[in-house]
Amino acid sequence: MNLENKIIISVIIPSYNSSRTIRDCLISLIKQKVNVPYEILVVDSSSDQTAELIAKEFPTVKLIKVKERIFAGQARNIGVKESQGEIIACLDADCLAEEDWLQNIYDCHQGSSFKIIGGSLEPANKKSLISWAEYFLQFSEFFPQSPARVVRTIPMSNISYQRDIFIQYGQIPDIQTSQDTYFHWLLKEKGEKIYFSPQIKVKHQHREKLISFLQHQYHLGQGFTRGRYQGKIVGIWFLKYHLFWFLPFMRLFLTIRRLVWQLPWSPWFILSLPFYLIGLISWTSGVAWQRYFKK
Repeated sequence: MNLENKIIISVIIPSYNSSRTIRDCLISLIKQKVNVPYEILVVDSSSDQTAELIAKEFPTVKLIKVKERIFAGQARNIGVKESQGEIIACLDADCLAEEDWLQNIYDCHQGSSFKIIGGSLEPANKKSLISWAEYFLQFSEFFPQSPARVVRTIPMSNISYQRDIFIQYGQIPDIQTSQDTYFHWLLKEKGEKIYFSPQIKVKHQHREKLISFLQHQYHLGQGFTRGRYQGKIVGIWFLKYHLFWFLPFMRLFLTIRRLVWQLPWSPWFILSLPFYLIGLISWTSGVAWQRYFKK
């Protein structure tokens, strides 16, 4: 390959039944304003028409079709193996990248010694209170107005790695949820640091239906518990000593405190608070079930 055309950034998207969101996601990537060559890889294990949609409408996207259902961690591992870039950028199929997303990723990697750099998230569907509740529950630590800093973890819906992270430390754990927390804890134990850069922005399309929202929070609660027992990572003593009932109150307190960074969104938090609270209850139920019956 001509050095001038060498792929610098590989964007990897895990996909499962993403036909409703993948089009907008890929359009946001094709429209990137970036000065270096990049590629887009979608690892799809859908049973819907996602693969056909990508093949028909996005011929420049590298589509990797997997017959059996796989989780996001395994899909990303497949994508890493098939990619060419020295920077591996991770995005979810229900996310929209800002037009300078890749350029900001590249500039941050060039201008710092950090090998793992992630960015901020905001809701794409801002008219739904359930969407806002899910956003505040999962991503309040990563408000667009949050300060740049070293963090413990960043969701894999907006994170990038130098390729040698995977060469040196291996693959992302193949678990259903919390694979990002587990993987990043392992990297932290090896001495790596994760840098949060708020100008690296994506918009996340959250759930708008109550049942799917509550089911998702329940599964996240189960994943929280599994991840801590499997990896013996921070927070495990809450589970061992039956103190996890305090975690919902801690999460609520932290969300309110972080709103100082994003005060204009405070009214949305107040309006979505009833859904936020029942989401917390569902999450805690998932933690409790996994702790006492499925550990």
